[in-house]
Amino acid sequence: MGVLMEAVRAGRTAEVVSLLDGMTDTERRACLPGLRQLRKELGATPWNVESRRAQPALHAAGAACQTGAAAAATWLAAPDLRWSQASPAVLLDVLGDRDPAWLADVTHRLAQQPLASGVPYALMAGLVRLSGCAAPTTDAYVQGWMEHLGHVWKRGDTVLDRLRRDPHLTELATALFTTDGIGARVEWQYGEGADSWTVALARLGGEGLLDRRTMVDACVARLLRGGSPADHRVFLRLLVSLKLTPDERRERVGDWIALVRDAPSAVAAHAQAVLGALALDGQLTARRISEMSGGVLPRSEKKLVRTQLILLAKVIGRDPSTAAELLPAVAPAFTHQDSGVQERALKLVERHFDRLEDSAARSELSRAAHRLTPGLRARAAQFLGAEPSDGEEAGALLASG
Repeated sequence: MGVLMEAVRAGRTAEVVSLLDGMTDTERRACLPGLRQLRKELGATPWNVESRRAQPALHAAGAACQTGAAAAATWLAAPDLRWSQASPAVLLDVLGDRDPAWLADVTHRLAQQPLASGVPYALMAGLVRLSGCAAPTTDAYVQGWMEHLGHVWKRGDTVLDRLRRDPHLTELATALFTTDGIGARVEWQYGEGADSWTVALARLGGEGLLDRRTMVDACVARLLRGGSPADHRVFLRLLVSLKLTPDERRERVGDWIALVRDAPSAVAAHAQAVLGALALDGQLTARRISEMSGGVLPRSEKKLVRTQLILLAKVIGRDPSTAAELLPAVAPAFTHQDSGVQERALKLVERHFDRLEDSAARSELSRAAHRLTPGLRARAAQFLGAEPSDGEEAGALLASG
């Protein structure tokens, strides 16, 4: 034990590894009190030369002498040892003779640590390889996996090549869709080019190495879940790259409607385009188009609202019988902050108002017309029966005089 402690204090890591290799479990356990005491001593002066020299050897020795998986994982991820850790290769060497089930336990405990703990991906991946366990799918492991693949460059190598060779591709690629903050990491490391993750994953789905339908479902679910702007951009790009079939688009009408209502502009615009194409192909009922409009027209983005009004005009123009269902859905556009949007909405209602026989729907539009700008409100009163206020009526008389 004294020889081991002397080697640890001196920072002779190779010697420490050699000494540990010849020890029994009982001998290793007997070293723990001395190692804990040394850790406490070094912790008082963590940045001096002696401490920094000794800490990597201490990190390796303490991990190797633990008999419990929980204790070993705690030692490996300890904050006070984080800045002068033993290398992953050294740690895998001193832990490599343990039972695979024990190593698997340590692996998954390390993977549960937060990203800030700084547990090296190379250590966790090495323990997965030694133990033969399933790759963890925690945020720390998945983000470490992505970063690792970004650094393993070979001549002529690509993200797609590296993913094809990965033995844990399926489970880790699936976990991407539920990993927090993954969009920012994808954008920062890989961008949008031909060697991007979105292109690579779409290719793997096309080749059958990943289940394409599962990815489509996961993309839509991730967009519905919300997240950072980077998450939305990345998963929308992947969804577009997957090139959904007409059937796949029709199957998700409810999801598209939810996205046009609640998603950020770019995602909502994509969902609106999908629904609009279905509507113009006669694949959406008037009720569904009305529901879609109820999600889009209250939004503040002029482009989305105008696009929806144009779609409604086309649908009603092709099938005037839909006016009874669709015109009441225009009411939210009367309250839009942009007067040009209000006018477009009013023109649409004005053009087809005679087709609207339901008194409740007429009353709804009439009430909504009170939110129009004064000039448009007076115009609406001519066919909706929504009387302008006294002040507006007086203004109109003055203007005419």
